[in-house]
Amino acid sequence: MSDVIKEGSEIEIVYEGKLGDGRVIDTNKGKDPLHFIVGSSSIIQGINEAVVGMKEGETKRVTIKPEKAYGFFDKVTIRLKHLIQKYFYLIMI
Repeated sequence: MSDVIKEGSEIEIVYEGKLGDGRVIDTNKGKDPLHFIVGSSSIIQGINEAVVGMKEGETKRVTIKPEKAYGFFDKVTIRLKHLIQKYFYLIMI
């Protein structure tokens, strides 16, 4: 995969999602890469947008706003005092 990633590209990524305070909330490090087609609804919008224009082996740090990730959460329900941002470290495989 030496081409630039665009909508419709089939890719695999390794990622780590963190809250603004540094707590890891999701990762696939040490597991199988996440395989998806860019632009599909199987992945959050923020990741779809972040990978466009990247190349194989490139690493990128992005901040994904809640509305382009999992949405805003009710802090009482999930017992989080502050949901600031999610950070995804993307490594193209």
